[in-house]
Amino acid sequence: MADLVRAAVMTAPRTFEFREFPRPVIGPDEGLLRIEACGICGSDVEQYKGHLGQRGLPMVPGHEPLGILEEVGERAAQRWGVSPGDRVAVEILIPCRSCEECLTGRYLSCKNKQGSYGGYNPGEPRLNGGFAEYIHLHPNSILHPIRKDIPAEIAVMYNPLGAGVRWAGGCGARHRDAGRRGRRRERGACVDPPGQGLAPADRKGAGPVLIDMHAHVLPGEYPAPGPATEGWPAMTPTGTEGARLLEFGPMKFTAASVFFDAAARLAAMDASQTDAEVVSPMPPLLNYRLPAATGRDLARWINEFIVKLCAAEPARLFGLGTVPMQDPDLATAELSAIADAGLAGVEITSQVNGVYLGDERFSAFFAEAERLDLAVLVHALPSGLGDLLPRPAMPDFGVGVDAALGAASVITSQIPERCPDLRLAFTHGGGGMPLILPRAHYFWAGAWNEEPPTPQRAQAPGRRPHSPITYARRYWYDTCVFDRRALRYLIDMLGADRLLIGTDFPAMPREDPCGKTLLSMGLPDPVVADISWNNCFRFLGIDPPRPALS
Repeated sequence: MADLVRAAVMTAPRTFEFREFPRPVIGPDEGLLRIEACGICGSDVEQYKGHLGQRGLPMVPGHEPLGILEEVGERAAQRWGVSPGDRVAVEILIPCRSCEECLTGRYLSCKNKQGSYGGYNPGEPRLNGGFAEYIHLHPNSILHPIRKDIPAEIAVMYNPLGAGVRWAGGCGARHRDAGRRGRRRERGACVDPPGQGLAPADRKGAGPVLIDMHAHVLPGEYPAPGPATEGWPAMTPTGTEGARLLEFGPMKFTAASVFFDAAARLAAMDASQTDAEVVSPMPPLLNYRLPAATGRDLARWINEFIVKLCAAEPARLFGLGTVPMQDPDLATAELSAIADAGLAGVEITSQVNGVYLGDERFSAFFAEAERLDLAVLVHALPSGLGDLLPRPAMPDFGVGVDAALGAASVITSQIPERCPDLRLAFTHGGGGMPLILPRAHYFWAGAWNEEPPTPQRAQAPGRRPHSPITYARRYWYDTCVFDRRALRYLIDMLGADRLLIGTDFPAMPREDPCGKTLLSMGLPDPVVADISWNNCFRFLGIDPPRPALS
C-alpha cells in the first residue's frame, strides 16, 4: 500500500477537493479499512447543499462505509472477532463502550461518544469518512461482518436494509430515521406499546403509551461571534450540572442541560414516564426581527442540532424545525430542506412581527407545507401585546390571548378551504379560542348548541361554506391547559381525536407522571390512547402502529 491515501474533502457547500493523507500507523487496538463502497444518505446531500450549515468543515463525508480490513491490531482483532481480509460494515457512531447506555445496548445514547464516521469531528480533517480510499478505525468502532459473495453495490445497502429489518422485526413499525432518506411518507417510528418496539420510559406501573408533542430544545452551542453570525445567540457555561447561559439580544436565560443534552433529556423523559417527545425550538429562538438571511442561517443551525439530537434515540425523539417567517418566500423555499432532513415539520409562532397567520402573505407557505406533507406547530409568543397587557401578565394571559388570536386568524382565513389537507396544531389548547367557537358558530348559523342553521337569525350567513367549529375541528390542540375542567371542555367542543399531550417541557415542569390529569378523568381507554399517542402520529402524518398483542 502506498504511503499516501487519497480522500474527497468537503471544504464548503457544493465544494470538494481531493487531498492526500499519510497512511495511518495502526496500533494494537485499531484497524485500517479499505473502502469498497459508501452509501449516500439524505443528510450527505443536505450537507453538500449547505442546508446543514458549515459546522465541521472541512471534513471527509461518508458515514455508511463498506470495505475490506487491510490491517487489524492484535487486540482489535480479538475484540471485534475479525481478521485481515474480512469484509465489514462500520456504524457511524463511535461510543465509549463503558457508560450505562453502552453496556445495556443503547450505545446511540452514549453520553461520552468518541466521535463519528463521516460527520462532525473536532480538529483537522482525517481519514474518518467513507469518501476515501481507507478509513482509520477507532478502537471503539462497531463493525458488522458482510459476506463477500454479495455485490458491493448491494452490500453497501446494509444501513437502510438493516434499519428496515429492525423496524419490522424489533420495532413493529417504521423507524424514525428513515426520513433522512426521503420525503415524509417514508418516516415512521418504533411506537408499539411498551415491550414491542418503542423504547419505553421506565414505568412505575402499567399505562398507555404517552408522547409529549409540545417539548422544547436549545442548541448547546453557537459559532463564535463574527460578521456571518451577527445577531445570533450565544451560549456559555454557567453554574453547575452542565447548565448554560443563553444570551439572545436582551434575553438572558439559564438553560439546564436537559435543553440540549440527549442523555439528560432521555433521563428526564424516563423520570416522568414519557415514552417519546416531539421536540421543537424554544420559542424565543424564533426571532423574526432578524434580517431574513441571518434568520435563515440561524434556522439551519438550529435544524441541524435538532436532527442530531433526534439521532441519539430515533425511536423516542421526533423533530420539528424552524424557518425564517419574516420573509415568507424564503421560509417557503426552506421547507424542502426541512422535509429532506427527515424532520417531521416546522414550528412557527402565532404572529410574525404583529401580522397573524391568516394574512394572505403566508398563503404560499401553508400551501407548500401541505404539498410536502409537513406538520406545522403554531406556538403562542405574545411579543406584540406589550401595549395591551401589563408585562407581568404576558406569561399567562398574554400567551392565552396570542394563542387564541393565532388560531382564530387561521380558522377565519381562506387557509382551511385552500389547504384542506394541511396539518396544524396549536399550543396551549388554542388559548381562549375554543370558548369563543359557540359565539362564532351562532354568527354563522343563527343557532345555539350546533342546532340546524337558522339563516334569518345569523349575523353573517353564507360568509363561509362551513361553520367556524367545523374548521376548528380540522386541526389539533395540546392539553397544556392545567385543569381537568378545561380539558373536558376541549374534549366536548373539539373532540378527543383533536387533542395531543403537550407540556411545554422543560420551560415548564411536567406533571408527575406526565399526563396525570388526563389519566385521572376516567375516560374510556380508546379515548385516552388517542390523546396520549395516536393523535400525535395523525398530526405528524404517520399511521399509528398496530397495538401489540398481549
